Amino acid sequence: MLTWKTYSKALAVKANGTYYFRGVDAAGNASKVASVKVANIVDTANNNWSGATALKGTVLGALEAKADSVDYYNVGDVAKLMIDMEKGKAKVSFYDANKKAVKVSELTMANGSVRKNVSALTLTTGNGTTDNFTVAALDDAVKYLKIETADKSLDCYKLAKLA
Repeated sequence: MLTWKTYSKALAVKANGTYYFRGVDAAGNASKVASVKVANIVDTANNNWSGATALKGTVLGALEAKADSVDYYNVGDVAKLMIDMEKGKAKVSFYDANKKAVKVSELTMANGSVRKNVSALTLTTGNGTTDNFTVAALDDAVKYLKIETADKSLDCYKLAKLA
């Protein structure tokens, strides 16, 4: 059951989601419930080095709305990581603690191929296919990821910690 709040002026929402509303007249009669889905609010909390999202837990990041086009992640002590590209295109770059580009010694792609000494990688999908890679072992030098998306409006990727 929904808990209703009373508003007499315009309401500004600050998060994406589905919002439900109804009208109530002076006699207390309520209209049918209607809803609106908001999906265009940009989360800019992690779009710079100082706001880098710390990667913790089993699932490190759900699908991200990429309207801000660049996100930064602090990998901390994560040893293995998978980045799964759901749709669109994104460039993943690796950085050290001083935010200088570094190379990862080995990446395993979804098709089983292995890439060595990679400082950046572009993931792309099309026709419903998924592209992903696993960082088999993050080198000690890698402390940050920078993910840049090609299409700012797409939900593009998810990050998952591997056991």
